Amino acid sequence: MDRKQGARPPGLTRRTVLKTMGAAPLAFGPAASLGAAARPAVASDVARIGVIGVGARGTSLLKTLLGVGRVAVPALADIDRGRLDAAAELVAGSTGAKPALYGDGPEAFRDLVRREDIDAVIIATPWEWHTPMAVAAMGSRKFVGVEVPAALTIEECWQLVRGAEESGVWCMM
Repeated sequence: MDRKQGARPPGLTRRTVLKTMGAAPLAFGPAASLGAAARPAVASDVARIGVIGVGARGTSLLKTLLGVGRVAVPALADIDRGRLDAAAELVAGSTGAKPALYGDGPEAFRDLVRREDIDAVIIATPWEWHTPMAVAAMGSRKFVGVEVPAALTIEECWQLVRGAEESGVWCMM
């Protein structure tokens, strides 16, 4: 099916995404399959996921991601440097690779979503940031898993719809 900004990669179906991610949907729910769809399933069997917000809930989600297997976490973003450093140590301890860190202010997440080595982002931040972060990530053609609520107003709901339609990527709450 053609999208406004390009076609779905050849052979990419819901079945190939789930097959590529293996048991990930069972361990984490549908959000675990997000990253595999950003590239053709044959290109890599690793979902590359950035995490924005590594407070209590974000760190819990990060631990779940790291336990799934076949998941890389190239970058993390948070305004709290202590939490960011602690989350980076979790990633390094689990994968052997230290992620890039984005913590220089509330807009630093924008640099994370522009990275070419990220397929999807998980957003676990204060509610008022969910829509702007999800829209920015979709604008960079990243699949999005966002904590509830994804939007606080009807207008924000429409921003999410337009972001998904224009980018051709998925946003899951």
